[in-house]
Amino acid sequence: MTYMESGGDPALADYYPAWLDNLADDVTLEGSMMDGFVQGAAAVRTVVVAIRTVYDYQAFHFAGPYGDNGWLEDYTAGC
Repeated sequence: MTYMESGGDPALADYYPAWLDNLADDVTLEGSMMDGFVQGAAAVRTVVVAIRTVYDYQAFHFAGPYGDNGWLEDYTAGC
């Protein structure tokens, strides 16, 4: 499946989540495919970057501020 077939926004084709470079030292990550959690900025960054390489495609529909202190990413991904 190509990027456009997955319905992504062409303006976000090369999107990199900048928040990955601004994580708190004590951040934690849990996920449905994980047995447990990881803690710490370096560990979380490593897992998120590794997960992104598994996808055949990751098509972002929206990425941007949400509310006063939030960030929202809407994307479709597949393996």
